[in-house]
Amino acid sequence: MAILSKNLSLYGNTLPYSFIEHWEALLEPYVKSRLTSPNVEQELQYTQAERIFPVIWEAMLYRHFKKLEYEITADVSKKGQQGADLCVFIGGQRTWVEATILTPQQLPNDWLQPTRSGAPVARKVPHEEILLRWTTALVAKKNQLSKNRQHGSIAPSDACVVAVNSALLFLETIAWDEGQSRWPYAAECTFGIGPIVFQVDTNSSVPGKAEVTLRETIKKPSTGAYVPSKSFLNSEFSIVSALLGSSRLCCSPLISGHGLPGFAIRDELAR
Repeated sequence: MAILSKNLSLYGNTLPYSFIEHWEALLEPYVKSRLTSPNVEQELQYTQAERIFPVIWEAMLYRHFKKLEYEITADVSKKGQQGADLCVFIGGQRTWVEATILTPQQLPNDWLQPTRSGAPVARKVPHEEILLRWTTALVAKKNQLSKNRQHGSIAPSDACVVAVNSALLFLETIAWDEGQSRWPYAAECTFGIGPIVFQVDTNSSVPGKAEVTLRETIKKPSTGAYVPSKSFLNSEFSIVSALLGSSRLCCSPLISGHGLPGFAIRDELAR
């Protein structure tokens, strides 16, 4: 079943046909489930891979929940683009899953530039800019879920999960799940975990014990506003039951398997 364009490219670089075949095998059951948006087949004909990645991420989540034998109900079809991306029953608990792909706005211009074949290059990982994309996305999804609950489409007893994929923030096949703390970005943006620091003895220049710092907010360079990075310590975010995070889009059958690569962070303050 041909689903994708055979001329897919990522950031202007043509993708191998093996990637396309793998993604089509992933997408086919999801498209047939009729749980997608009404225009999904047209959306999947884009030639820019970054434009179809949101559907691939949803398909990854769909496959993961199906493999766990959770019920995914038919009433979540996005008629008129309404509702969350997936509705899953987990142990009898209705759980709405909002999926999002982080886009590389405000990342350094050279970060996503491809390297020449065989040419070594050193780049500084823009950890703070990447973390800002996570925090901003979580705030946006929390606000959307809150509106849905106010409008009655999400019941007070329903659980809500935000699923974030950061694959588009990384160069070529390199991907980082961990931030400056060596904890996942998903944990840094929910529990205020900051960078690792070393205290250095000024006389001997010997570094002391490594310590993880606290970072409660992160500043947006464009506006100067501060975005909270300890969301799961704030009752205003209690509508979000958990955050799923991944930096991979199963771009290779050799690394994808059938699981969901990434992390799950639970909000203990969730209602």
